[in-house]
Amino acid sequence: MLLSAILSVVTLGLYAIYWHIALTSEVGRLSENRNFNGFKQILLILITCNFWSLIWSYQLGKNLARAQDLANARVSDYSLLFLILSLLIYAFGLLNWFAILVIAQHEVNKLVLHQ
Repeated sequence: MLLSAILSVVTLGLYAIYWHIALTSEVGRLSENRNFNGFKQILLILITCNFWSLIWSYQLGKNLARAQDLANARVSDYSLLFLILSLLIYAFGLLNWFAILVIAQHEVNKLVLHQ
């Protein structure tokens, strides 16, 4: 996770886009939701001039909670937190998007280790 953060800064955000796509696809795979994939989500974010990021962040939290439930792990529903952080992006910039990625990556790492 630290390496992803460093690469995101060093590549001026390009790695963060890859991280977003990969993390979203992994959460979709773990939650058994084939419609929740990274390429589709990033494309919708670009087409809607970032409006879709509000929906993506909420869906990310819900799919992450479903993945935890399917793995019989402790369920943490971050959907509302992710949505609030996404709303704050408009006030404080991309740091909140980065926080969503870090929190979700941490939960996915715990989930994968639990399996």
